Amino acid sequence: MYVVKYFFEEPAPMGLGHRGYVAATDLDTQRMGASVLPETLTRLISGLLPSSGRTCYWSNDGSGTAFAGRPGVAFDDLLASDGEFSESLSAALTKRVRKAMIVAGPYRSSDHGEAVAMLLEHGIRDAAPQARALIEDGLTLLFPEPSHDGQDWAIHSPVALSGTVRALLAEMAGRDLEAYVIPFQKARAEHKFYFELYDRMLFDDFRVAALV
Repeated sequence: MYVVKYFFEEPAPMGLGHRGYVAATDLDTQRMGASVLPETLTRLISGLLPSSGRTCYWSNDGSGTAFAGRPGVAFDDLLASDGEFSESLSAALTKRVRKAMIVAGPYRSSDHGEAVAMLLEHGIRDAAPQARALIEDGLTLLFPEPSHDGQDWAIHSPVALSGTVRALLAEMAGRDLEAYVIPFQKARAEHKFYFELYDRMLFDDFRVAALV
């Protein structure tokens, strides 16, 4: 049995758009992290990214190597030439590196490159003004967050995504996968964030019904 959770804060504090957080647990093995379900994670994230503009990935794992095979801060287009997401999206979402981010939407290196570099180096908490400017320009930002057995993903979007997430998860939910869309303020304690390990009925009101 798998549990996928999307926590949301719409809008987020400090003018940082609308915040979401994707996490997951494999209850059979007790492995935790959205990346333990790579196919589900890729399908969900690909459904949330803007359909126009560019989808770009940067990483710097601290050892001089990077996702695209170039040293330092790397760039990789995640869209194939036919407009479909390539396998590199799944690789980007599951690759564990020290620093990484995905930027999607009307990205222009001349206007946004410096802000992206600041975010990659310092993170959204210490580079909030740069993040806010990117979001105001219509860009969606995604950041990996370390989890017990992989990584979760935080999202900051110009638009609220919880409704879209609910619709996407309804298509994936079933006998072997439970999905929940939960307001952040409901799950601030650790036992609530990991409610599936303690009491799966705790957030039954926020469980996503599977499409029949």
